[in-house]
Amino acid sequence: MAVACLVVGVWALPLQWLPWTPLTLDMPPGLFMTLKLTRLSDDPAACRALLAEDPAIRVEAVDDFTSGDCRLTNLVRVQRTAVEWSSSYLAHCPLAVAWVIYERHRLMDVAQTTLGSSVVRVEHLGSLACRNIYGRQQARRSQPRQLISPLSSWRTVSESA
Repeated sequence: MAVACLVVGVWALPLQWLPWTPLTLDMPPGLFMTLKLTRLSDDPAACRALLAEDPAIRVEAVDDFTSGDCRLTNLVRVQRTAVEWSSSYLAHCPLAVAWVIYERHRLMDVAQTTLGSSVVRVEHLGSLACRNIYGRQQARRSQPRQLISPLSSWRTVSESA
């Protein structure tokens, strides 16, 4: 009986709470999102296929490359998501997936609630990757597997009109 209750309980949980379910772009962030993004880090084809499911998202696969001590893998050039970007930028594919999920489940709701409008354009400062921490030659590297896109601002529908 306890096993049956456990099985029924597991099946009743939302998919984002189950570690073995694959990540989808429509899945709200949950306890196991980091684990699911890590799986995409190890499977570039699955990560790119996930982004390709939405025709509004435009990304281009980029070959892995090494620069100095930095090896950058599983890269995409993000050209468009649900919002327009000030310019395309390079990202670790799971970072692009995480952004799309954030955009769908947090950014648009918060913008609508606080600003009364949706975000239509994101201004960014380019990609940052693999720097020596504190500028020291022997220091560990920051974000050796990921690229980060620092945001400077965004525009809403009312600002674009």
